[in-house]
Amino acid sequence: MTWSFAGLFEIDDRMRFQREILEKCNAPLPNISAARAQTDKETVFDYCVSYENKAWKMWEVPEWVPPKRLIFSQLLIPT
Repeated sequence: MTWSFAGLFEIDDRMRFQREILEKCNAPLPNISAARAQTDKETVFDYCVSYENKAWKMWEVPEWVPPKRLIFSQLLIPT
């Protein structure tokens, strides 16, 4: 719901969205300390659910490995 509804929000709006969800829905969001939320601007948008243990984990971008033979017209870069 977070990404489908508020994925285009700017950081301040994302923080406001997270506060609203916590206050009104009592949703099981990741435990983010107030310090990290203020200094790092960390929100629920920085997390995903792990397939292995169904727990929250920090979202990490997988390393992109370029193909051995690059054909520019067929190049697809995941974003």
